[in-house]
Amino acid sequence: MIAEHITEDGYILRVFSTCYMDWGLEVLKPNGDELFYSPHYLSNECYGTHTEDEEGDVLEEGIPWTEKEWEQRLKEEADDLLEGCEAFDASCQVPREWV
Repeated sequence: MIAEHITEDGYILRVFSTCYMDWGLEVLKPNGDELFYSPHYLSNECYGTHTEDEEGDVLEEGIPWTEKEWEQRLKEEADDLLEGCEAFDASCQVPREWV
């Protein structure tokens, strides 16, 4: 696990590395039951790496986000992520044993 955020109503959002492409997301309900799990839910094109320096110049190699940056992003996007996960068809999720 890279980072986690607990919402005001008790949902736990966890982001993790897939060691390949993209970032995984796990969401637990307040009672601890799993609501959502996907090893490729957060695109590596939008999450996890700074592609520009402080002046806005494109970097040759991206700089990974810190744990604090991940936590902040999870906090900022918690409502949208939860909404997407709740609407996601559970039959489309990747079984854990495949990961």
